Amino acid sequence: MMSMLTVWFYDPASEAVTGANFVNKVVAGLSPPFCHTELQFPNGEACSIVMNGTVRLRTRTYNSDFYSCLVLRAPAHAVDAALQLARGHVQRRTAFGVSAGHTFCSRLVAELLLESGIVSRQILPDPHLISPSTLYFSLKQLTGVVEHPPITPPVSARAAPISFATDAAHQLTFVRR
Repeated sequence: MMSMLTVWFYDPASEAVTGANFVNKVVAGLSPPFCHTELQFPNGEACSIVMNGTVRLRTRTYNSDFYSCLVLRAPAHAVDAALQLARGHVQRRTAFGVSAGHTFCSRLVAELLLESGIVSRQILPDPHLISPSTLYFSLKQLTGVVEHPPITPPVSARAAPISFATDAAHQLTFVRR
């Protein structure tokens, strides 16, 4: 039997910059467009971690003005395994961070998907430094993933075209010897 998981991705673009969300803006700026991700199980519980916190599971809803999601289909036993792994993090009170024994949102979600067998290492080869946006674009490669709402990839701002034309006074002269 198959179950569905939802991976939520937070895009802070619509928020004004404040002291509280400065890090979100930096993360999304370095690896656009997302700064945070959470894994929601079929029972409605979502697994997440935020700065200065520990891994938690809670039932919640998501505002589509800020969140996009990918819906993954997986065998029920793999989804159950991911939920048990998430509960283990909650019981151990796994803290936010990048060092051993710690985790951050995209690493947590990537490891839950990998360790439960939902996603292969071909899709997510190294979860230790994965950003939310990299996780998003990697998971989009999977067959049968449903995206909601569909988003367009981030595009750089327009730049003035570069001209390689030169005037005669600035042309280089090559001399054959």
